Amino acid sequence: MRQKGRFAGFSIYLSNSTRREDWILCYKDGPELPPLDFNTTCIKYGRYVIYYNERLKGVTYPDAYESVVYTTLCEVLVHGCTKSGVYGVNCDKVCPINCQEQRCNVVNGSCLGCRPGWTGDKCDQSCPTGRYGIGCNRKCVGHCTNKVTCNREFGHCVNGCASGWMGDMCDKACQLGYFGRNCSGVCSKRCISTCNFTDGSCDCAPGWRESNCSEECIPGTFGVSCQHRCSGNCIANETCSRFDGSCPKGCKPPYGGLTCDHNALMGSLSVDYKKDYNGITIGLSVSLTVNFIACAVIIFLLSGRILQNIRTKNKAHSCKNAAQSTEGIGGVLEEKNNYQEILVCADNNEYQMIQASEDIVTEQGSTYLNLAFSTL
Repeated sequence: MRQKGRFAGFSIYLSNSTRREDWILCYKDGPELPPLDFNTTCIKYGRYVIYYNERLKGVTYPDAYESVVYTTLCEVLVHGCTKSGVYGVNCDKVCPINCQEQRCNVVNGSCLGCRPGWTGDKCDQSCPTGRYGIGCNRKCVGHCTNKVTCNREFGHCVNGCASGWMGDMCDKACQLGYFGRNCSGVCSKRCISTCNFTDGSCDCAPGWRESNCSEECIPGTFGVSCQHRCSGNCIANETCSRFDGSCPKGCKPPYGGLTCDHNALMGSLSVDYKKDYNGITIGLSVSLTVNFIACAVIIFLLSGRILQNIRTKNKAHSCKNAAQSTEGIGGVLEEKNNYQEILVCADNNEYQMIQASEDIVTEQGSTYLNLAFSTL
C-alpha cells in the first residue's frame, strides 16, 4: 500500500524534445491508487516517453497519497511500429496520405493531425469553400480574380489577385495612384483626386470625360467630368469653353455672367430648366395676349354704349327743341305744301309705338293730315 501511495498521481508524456512545453500528455493517474503492474496505450507520436510525478507545497492530495515521492521502476516497455507511416498489429498498413507528417494511430490508422487543407479522422475531406490551412480554421480573404476561392492549403489565389489587390494572399489594396490587375495601372493626371484602385475611374478635371479622363468634353458641355451644359447664349451661337462654360466672344443681350446664363430681365435661369421656364413664358405670354384682347373688346363695347347714349341724348334734345318751335304754329301749314316732313325721335327702347290722331285742317281749299308721334 505504501508503494502505491508513492506511485500515485504520476503522469506519462510523449515528446520529440526534453523541453517541458513540448510534452504531450498521454496518461494522468488519480485520484485512486494505481496498480503496481500498469499498462496503457498512448495514441500519440514522439521520440521520448516521459514519466513524471510530484508533491507540491500548498497542494492538498488524497489521503492515500504518500507525502514524499519515491519512484521505483522495475521495467518500462514501449511497444509500437518501428517506422512511421504505418499501423496495425503487424505494422503493415499505410497511414492515410493526408495525415500530418503521415503519422497515424498505430491501432486504427486515424490521423494524429491533418495536412493543411484537409479534415476528418482519416483526413480525407477537403476544406469547405472559403476556408484553408491546418484544421481548415482560416478564412480566405475573398480577393482572388473572378471571385474564385483561394487555395485550400495555404490561402493563395491560384489565378492571381482581383483588380486592385496584391500580395501573396491578395489582401493588400493598391497604393495611391495605382489601380488594376497587379496594381500595374497608373491613375490619370487629369483626375481631380486619386482614382479608384480597382478600375482607375475618377472625377475628371474640367474639360475631360470618360472613366479615365481620356476624352475631351462633347461640344455643348463643360466642367468637371463634362456634367454641365452650355447656356446657348453665346454671341454668334458659338459653343462655350469646355473648361468653365464661358463664351469666347461674350454673351447675347440681355444675358451676362461667366456662363451667360443670367438674364438681366428675368434673373438667372439654370440651363437644365430653361425648357420649363420657356414653356412657362410662352404660357404667360398667351395668357396675357388673351386677357389684352378681352379687355380691348370690353372697352370697345363700353365705348359703343357710351356713344350710343350720347347720340340718344342729342336726339332727345333736338326733338324737344323741335316740339317747342312747332307749338306756336298750331297746325297751320303753308298753302303750297302738299306734304310735311315727319320728325321721328326715339330713346333707347327697342321699339316705338306710333299714335296717330287725325285732324283734318282745311284752309283755303287745301286738305292736310296732322300726325303726332309719341314714343314708349
